[in-house]
Amino acid sequence: FLEKSYYVQEALPIIRLAAPYLEELLEETGQNVYLTTYRDGQLLYLHNCLKYSNKVKYSAAGRMLPLHSTAAGKAMMSHMSREEIEQIVRLQGLAARTPNTITDLDTLWNELQTAKRQGYALDTEEETIGICCVAMAITDAAGKPVGSVSVSGAKQNMTPDRVKDYVSSIIRVRDTLSTQARLFPCRSCVGIDT
Repeated sequence: FLEKSYYVQEALPIIRLAAPYLEELLEETGQNVYLTTYRDGQLLYLHNCLKYSNKVKYSAAGRMLPLHSTAAGKAMMSHMSREEIEQIVRLQGLAARTPNTITDLDTLWNELQTAKRQGYALDTEEETIGICCVAMAITDAAGKPVGSVSVSGAKQNMTPDRVKDYVSSIIRVRDTLSTQARLFPCRSCVGIDT
């Protein structure tokens, strides 16, 4: 499985392109960095740069999670229509991953509208207790989400001031990768390739 995973990642040009930028983001922020996309209404981790890879095992490339419980997922969802969000909820539900996970469609929609206005999404211990995350969507020329870049770390490292700094750092990577949106292997919740 590990060998096949290696070859799959090597075959995805977006990972080879993104890896140096993600490494720079790791060095700049000192936090874990993730590149994600979505498939059939779920978040798919494409690549990760882990600051404490020998200690932290809660996420890795190839893992799939619900979109609604992660900053990366919410960042992408913030660029989707209400109809698309409702389709994802019908397919995947809004299960609670922690006591902080949003499990109500209207509350989620309001959170997504806030994320869209501010340009980034947050996960405040919604996927894993003790872990917070900030993410920005990567979009194609039409504004459709194809992926996201996120910075994740312990709750104490995600103060409002640090989040602002992380967002400033993520912008550069997001803008660079948005020019290569066609390389992302995303697939919509209704099975239409984007």
